[in-house]
Amino acid sequence: MIQDATLDRTARGPAENCIGLVVEKTLEQLKTWDLGSWFNETKNPDDADHVEERLVALLDEYNLLRGAAERWQVLVQSFSPDSLLRLQALEPELPLIALFFGSETSQTIQARLATVARYAVGIEPSKNDVDAALVAAAHQRCLDIHPYTVNKSDEMRTPIGLGVDGMSTNFPARLDEVSGRVAVGGEHAAKHAAGAHADCLARG
Repeated sequence: MIQDATLDRTARGPAENCIGLVVEKTLEQLKTWDLGSWFNETKNPDDADHVEERLVALLDEYNLLRGAAERWQVLVQSFSPDSLLRLQALEPELPLIALFFGSETSQTIQARLATVARYAVGIEPSKNDVDAALVAAAHQRCLDIHPYTVNKSDEMRTPIGLGVDGMSTNFPARLDEVSGRVAVGGEHAAKHAAGAHADCLARG
């Protein structure tokens, strides 16, 4: 996952592929970046021409739409509610995550959860905005909650104690050590999360 709107700060590789706006690069250029093997966040979608349609087309091309819907094999997250709503209109079963800027608070995020629950399966707020009230409010609406970006060991203990469903970190091994257990494997964890979400909705 790349968090920046541009590539200049983090991307390494052929210069023509690794400088400029993320949304202006092709899939072939993406494959040359030294950033990791996958990203799952739409970047400044309001500046990108039909980025939602292009994303759905790529997921379809690589036979990921069914896996996304049934097993949460792919999660798409964005700070833009409008972009997430466009994605929902294109693929109603695609699991979406609503990101919240650090300028939000627990209270302001809670006030938006009823709306978010209409199109998203989870929220990703800043680690500084997560408290017991927000975790409870999210779970009441069957929304997973994953704070970002939690890198220090002492920062990880608080959200774990609050009962978050996961967290974004650059140090997964450190998170395993702090949580006292090895994290569930990616595919199994995603399928379990999808099932838990469906069960929550079924309970009303």
